[in-house]
Amino acid sequence: IGAVLNAVLCPLFLFAFRWGMKGAAFATVLSQAVSAAWVMFNYLTGRSLLKLRVKNLRPSKEIVPRILAIGSAPFAVNLANSLMNGVMNNQLQRYGGDLAVSSMGIVFALGTLFVFIAFGINGGVQPIIGYNYGARQYPRVRQAALFAIGAAAAVFALGFAIVQLVPRPLVSLFAGASTELRDMGYRGLKIIGSKRDYDFHGYFRIYEAAEVAKLPILFHMGVIGGGVDYSITHPRRDPKAAETMQRMQRMGRG
Repeated sequence: IGAVLNAVLCPLFLFAFRWGMKGAAFATVLSQAVSAAWVMFNYLTGRSLLKLRVKNLRPSKEIVPRILAIGSAPFAVNLANSLMNGVMNNQLQRYGGDLAVSSMGIVFALGTLFVFIAFGINGGVQPIIGYNYGARQYPRVRQAALFAIGAAAAVFALGFAIVQLVPRPLVSLFAGASTELRDMGYRGLKIIGSKRDYDFHGYFRIYEAAEVAKLPILFHMGVIGGGVDYSITHPRRDPKAAETMQRMQRMGRG
C-alpha cells in the first residue's frame, strides 16, 4: 500500500502541485502513515489474533535483550538504507531536479512491489518452520523452507519478466502524461542494478571466461526492454548501439 501510494503521490505533489522536494518528502511520510494506520486498524478493531494491551507493553528485563539481539542487524540495515536514500535523493535533486527524484520514486516503487511480496512469504513461513522445528517434524521444516524459496523465486522471476517485456507501459502507470518522467523512469528502471557500463574494460575477463566455457551472456548496448525496444536499439538499426558494440570488440581484441 505504502509503495504504490508513494509512487502515485510523488509525481502529483512534484508536478501538479509544484511542491518540489518538500512534496516528495510529504508523499513519502504520508504513504508510510497510511501503511501504519492500516496495520494498527487491523489490531485495534479485533480482527487480529494478537491484541494490544497496556499491561503487555511494559519492558521486560528478560525479553528486551533478546529483542535487541535479534533486531539490531535489521535496524542497522534499515538505517543504512535510509542514509543511502537521503544521499541519493540529494544528488538526484542536485543533478537531475524534481524529475529525477520522481523517476527514482517510480523505480523504487516497482522494485519494492515484488520485494515486499517475498518479504510476506518469508514472514508467513517463519512460524510454520518454527512450530514444526519445535515439534521435531524436520521433513515438514524442509518442505516449508523449499516451498517458500520456490515461491519467492517465482515472484522475482515474474517481476523480472514483467520489467523486461513491458517496461514502458509499467512506468507509464505512474508517470501519467509526462513524457519526460516516463522516459527517465524507464531509463532508471533499466540501469538501477548496474554498477558500471557494460563495456567497462574490467568486465572483459568475465566475458572471455564465459566464452571459453561456452556460457551465454546477456548484455545490452544501452537499453534493455521488450520486443519494440530490441527492434529499435539493435546494433543493426541504432548507430549509437553499433558504435558501442564496435568499441567493445576493439577493446576485447586489445
